[in-house]
Amino acid sequence: MDDHERFDAVVQMTELAETLRERLWQKRHDDLGALLHQAWMLKRSLATGISNPRIDDLYDRALRAGALGGKLLGAGGSGFMLFYCPPERQTRSGAN
Repeated sequence: MDDHERFDAVVQMTELAETLRERLWQKRHDDLGALLHQAWMLKRSLATGISNPRIDDLYDRALRAGALGGKLLGAGGSGFMLFYCPPERQTRSGAN
């Protein structure tokens, strides 16, 4: 990815943050999942060290279990995953 592509990805991530703010004010909470997913995919495209196979597996398992999207939070080799899962999907199993 060249610098221009990285810049475009960061601009898109900024636009997604603005969209997220608007949707939350509109109480369109389920849009949060899709917006988090889009932002996570863009962030992963910025550099190879953003994610790893374990994080990718956890993310995929969360989606299979009902989450609509998520992202990695924290820095320096530690942190946690944040997922949005609507209430009606929260009791669903299948993340094995």
